Amino acid sequence: MRKTQKACILEMLVTLHEAHEEIKKVVSRKQYASAQNILSDCQQSAISIGTAIEESEGQDISSISHIEEYCELLFFVYDQLENNSDVNANSIYKVLKKQLLKMESSIKSDIPVRKEIVFFPYKASMWDSLESIYLTAKAKDDCDAYCVPIPYYDKNPDGSLGQMHYEGWEYPDNIEVIDWQTYNFEERNPDSIYIHNPYDDWNYVTCVHPRFFSKNLKEHTEKLIYIPYFILGNIKKGDKEAVKKMSHFCFLPGIVNADKVILQSDEMKEIYINEYIKAAKSYGLSGCHLDRKKLKEKFLGSGSPKIDKLENLQKENFKIPCEWLKIIQKQDKSWKKIVFYNTSITALLSDNERMLKKIEYVLSVFKGQRDKIALLWRPHPLIQATISSMRPELWRKYREIVCRYLDEGWGIYDDTSDVDRAIGISDAYYGDRSSILQMYYLSKKPTMVQSVDIIKSQWDMILRGSRMAVDGNFIWLVMDTMNLIAQINKENGEIVKCVGLGSGYSGDIRMSYSYSDIEVSDGRFYLAPTEAEFIVVYDKDRDCVQRIPVAIPAKYPKVSGAFAHALQYNEEIIFVKMCGTNAIGRFNILTQEIKYIGKAQYRESKAMFGLNSVIKNNCLYIPLLRNGDLFVYDLEKNTEKIVHVDLKNRGLFTLNEYNGFLYISTADGQVLKISCDFKEKEEIKLSNSGCYYSSFCDEGILWLFPRDVNECAIKIELRNVSVAQFKIPKVIYDVKKEGRTLLLNAEGCIMELDSANGVHAIPYHFRNGQQLKMFWEKYDERDDGLKPIIMEGMPACHALNMYLEQIKGR
Repeated sequence: MRKTQKACILEMLVTLHEAHEEIKKVVSRKQYASAQNILSDCQQSAISIGTAIEESEGQDISSISHIEEYCELLFFVYDQLENNSDVNANSIYKVLKKQLLKMESSIKSDIPVRKEIVFFPYKASMWDSLESIYLTAKAKDDCDAYCVPIPYYDKNPDGSLGQMHYEGWEYPDNIEVIDWQTYNFEERNPDSIYIHNPYDDWNYVTCVHPRFFSKNLKEHTEKLIYIPYFILGNIKKGDKEAVKKMSHFCFLPGIVNADKVILQSDEMKEIYINEYIKAAKSYGLSGCHLDRKKLKEKFLGSGSPKIDKLENLQKENFKIPCEWLKIIQKQDKSWKKIVFYNTSITALLSDNERMLKKIEYVLSVFKGQRDKIALLWRPHPLIQATISSMRPELWRKYREIVCRYLDEGWGIYDDTSDVDRAIGISDAYYGDRSSILQMYYLSKKPTMVQSVDIIKSQWDMILRGSRMAVDGNFIWLVMDTMNLIAQINKENGEIVKCVGLGSGYSGDIRMSYSYSDIEVSDGRFYLAPTEAEFIVVYDKDRDCVQRIPVAIPAKYPKVSGAFAHALQYNEEIIFVKMCGTNAIGRFNILTQEIKYIGKAQYRESKAMFGLNSVIKNNCLYIPLLRNGDLFVYDLEKNTEKIVHVDLKNRGLFTLNEYNGFLYISTADGQVLKISCDFKEKEEIKLSNSGCYYSSFCDEGILWLFPRDVNECAIKIELRNVSVAQFKIPKVIYDVKKEGRTLLLNAEGCIMELDSANGVHAIPYHFRNGQQLKMFWEKYDERDDGLKPIIMEGMPACHALNMYLEQIKGR
């Protein structure tokens, strides 16, 4: 029996007790006719109670026999009064009370209370936000749970209701769907109502049937419960920017009217409460809306049912359409890797034509990989309703792309409501930011967020490194964006070995540049930490990696754009710009102790040091990126000074030494020639106007390589200051010399520069798939095994084509 029904019956029993008191009074006054009328009313009430119990519990329950005995007693007393028998008011009262108490006791103890819980989802694709609670309630013996999908409307541009949609037939087979037109919540007054649409009439795109607005539901239930249909990222309440972007979720009609709001975490609960209070104040609300204690009872951080659903997703549990299997299966019936491509409404509205070009590029990449990878393109289910209403011309062009994709038939187009199937059968995610992205991340499968700006192959940017070391027939390249060093045959560019440098993550985010420079001493490679919190020492002969923790003193603040570099001084490696700060560390090779030097950078909030340093006569010289200054540290005396060397106050980028003079490149592409004692200064005028990314000096010749490939590389004969210019097709990140040839490390290749300034490029490559798999295994190392959300193009190696190579190798 429903709780409300039982409560009504118990209220009727109270009325019967009161009627007995009245019977006692009127009988004592000999007003027998009045007493008989009351007895008739009692009889009718008892019959109503009995009928309600029989309809709910059946006839076999003991309460029915007690009600029958009570009715017989009422008839007996009525008959006594009818015959004007000598009756005693107290006796009648006692016997009626005794039987009524028996009946009451039986009803209270023998009739179990059943709860009625109803779920009002509107879109079948969002049902997973309620499903686990529904199934739990359905399995309880004392609970009646109903899934009642409700209709919703598209909204016309003027805000009026447009076409109605109903998705009741799209729910899983194990869900018993009740017709919304037959379930009358206004009469049934369910104990609890669950919703996942909080908007009522606040949404600009869709609107649930007005009958099911939260303000109406609240009037017909003891407890209205709202659960978001989405999962947000792990936002911290101190992250003001992230909180601002999601604050609009925190104050909506369904949230205001709900008795309980169930959220994904306690952290999210605190954010919702804070933002709810801010919004309530702005709307002029008071009382419980501003009472933090009550709001802590209203908002619960007990977790999202969507996560429960994710934990049970298995490929074998889904029915796969035959037309999908034709795309998924190889000739031997084994499955290709499946990539879930998710496109959102927000991205399409924000980027318009640019997003259309992006989608076309993505489809072309997957089409080229269709023998090994199956694309499952699943756009947001409301994309047609939204775009066709708000941007009709954009919708027409988008629809042309979709129709062409469908006609070609090489990929899957999933416009069903079953998002769980798409997540469950796929091996990786690629696409826009959305609530599905967060769900996919929790599945611990690879996830990449697409960038609308990347519409061409990024292989050169992927197979690139910052600094290198020459080792016989090989070079060792620091692949800074990949968190590894690679051994490369410099004769043919083959990547023959990859050495992972340990976890390249800060929390769940892969760091863009963990390490950026390499210094070699006695067969050991010392890696300069740019964002990492370890110095890595790789012993080539023993093939082992040692990670030495670095604890940068708090007096060195974090800065952006600080790329670490390294150089050797006696038994020390000097690391400049360590761990995302301006710190300089003296690392003792023998004791592995680190001492930090320099005071000038204590209060600097920006990267201050240039791209390389020089040690001459026990002094460390570092160019500064602004004000025309040079940092000088005496490594013997442990003293420092800032020397102003450029009256034009330009930023200083690269530094080389030859024959007692420092050659410093400036931000505007010129070179300062300054004696090490700073007594002589002159400027070498060059035709370039931009800065240089790398430089190299040997045997009286200085080479300068520009950051802008449209400008010329420079070769200066320092003895007579003769200048030659030549074109280099790519940015050069590092330079080493072997014999009469310069080795230039560029994007995706090693270049050989001969004495006549001729360039020969040797692309980096893998000999076979096994080598590529090794590469990705080293790249993908992570201490806890959880895959991050990768941002395409941040860094450049995080690109779709490389991502697909990773997926194929899994």
